[in-house]
Amino acid sequence: MRYTFQGRDMVFKLFKSGDELYDEGKELIKRGEYQKARDYLQKSIDKEGGVDDAAAVKVALIDLKDRLTNVNAYRNLLNTLENFKSSDRFEFGLTEINRDELVTECQLTIRKIELLSSGGQGQALMDKGKQIQNLAQDFQSLIGDKNLIILEIFKNDTSVTGMTEFFNLMAVSYECMADAVVWDNPSQAAEYEQIAMGYRQQNGQSGDTNMA
Repeated sequence: MRYTFQGRDMVFKLFKSGDELYDEGKELIKRGEYQKARDYLQKSIDKEGGVDDAAAVKVALIDLKDRLTNVNAYRNLLNTLENFKSSDRFEFGLTEINRDELVTECQLTIRKIELLSSGGQGQALMDKGKQIQNLAQDFQSLIGDKNLIILEIFKNDTSVTGMTEFFNLMAVSYECMADAVVWDNPSQAAEYEQIAMGYRQQNGQSGDTNMA
C-alpha cells in the first residue's frame, strides 16, 4: 500500500509544473518537512520552472540543516546566495530572510569554522589569536545585536547574536594567545587568561575556557 502511494505521488509530481512543485515545497518547509520539501524544490529546479534561484537557496539551506559545523555546506549556501539576483529578500518557512545579511553570516561563519579548526603553536598560535580577534570585531560591526539567522530557522534560537559571537571569539582569541606564550612567559599567559575570563563573564558565562 505504501509503495502504491509513493508511486502515485511520483506520477503526480511528474505532471505538475515547476511553479506548483515550488509552491508545495514552500508549504512543506512551513510544516517542518524539510526532506520532502527538498525533493519538491529539486524537482522544480529540474523542470526549470518556478523561482529556480530561490528554490536553489532553499535546497542549500535544507542541506545545511544537519551540518551546521560543515564549512562546505556553508560554502554551497553562499554560492547559491551569490547567484540569487531576483530579490534581496526571500521566505523560508515563516521567516523572511534578508539575502545580504545571510551572505554576511555565511562568510563570517566560514571564517570561524576554518580558524577554530586550525592548529598551531608559538607565533602561529599568537597569529591565530589575532585573526580570531579580527573575526570577532567583524561579527560585532557587521551583525551586532541581530541574531544569527541559521540558528533561528533551524533551532528556534535567537539568543546567539553578533555581539555574543564577539564576546565568545574575543575570549577564544586571548586563550589562544595564552597558550602561545604559556611556557616562555607564564605571567603574560595568566594575564591573557584573565582577559578571556572577563569576556566570557560579559557574555553571561562562568569564565571557563573553550566554550565558543
